[in-house]
Amino acid sequence: MNDFFTRNKDVDRTDLAKALRHKCTFTYQDMDNPVKEEAFRSVFVLQLLATGHIHAVIGHVDVPSLNTKKLALCGVSGAVSVSCAALERAILCMHDGVIDSDILADKNAQPKRKPKTPKAFNEATGKESTTKYAFSCTNWKSATLGYYQSVSARGDTGLQVITSMARNVLLIRGADSVEKYLGESHGKSSDEMDERAML
Repeated sequence: MNDFFTRNKDVDRTDLAKALRHKCTFTYQDMDNPVKEEAFRSVFVLQLLATGHIHAVIGHVDVPSLNTKKLALCGVSGAVSVSCAALERAILCMHDGVIDSDILADKNAQPKRKPKTPKAFNEATGKESTTKYAFSCTNWKSATLGYYQSVSARGDTGLQVITSMARNVLLIRGADSVEKYLGESHGKSSDEMDERAML
């Protein structure tokens, strides 16, 4: 997400964040022309799902009595929902200016310059605290459950499409790819990948 904001410095950060959050545009495959069937297929969602979930379950043990093959393909509702809520939080932090994208973009930044959850005035306690922007159950449960309801309504076929697209993100990434874990090599570099593989 930070990379996206860094690459779009010519657009006002606040306006860009508003546009991404408007009707959850950041979740759609084509953010310029959102289509309900293509929700949860954005590059943001797929990248986070791929690196945060798919990467961890690749090469799972096949337990037929638990139907783990189907679970690996269709059991991503929770992971997609949490990914969307986390992305929305990141966009909110960018919108409010609590994350300095220049610090995040600086790979040589000293550890003390790394971003921390900023303090904000807590009306309940009358003190400054970090809870306003924390990714906590109190702050993000409702949003996560909303995403979960929508993701779950996609059915097995829709979830398989999302999972396949997220796996393709790992295929393109290289050293930490699906091929590494499955021991398969398609003999294609990321430049040679068929564009149809990402449809």
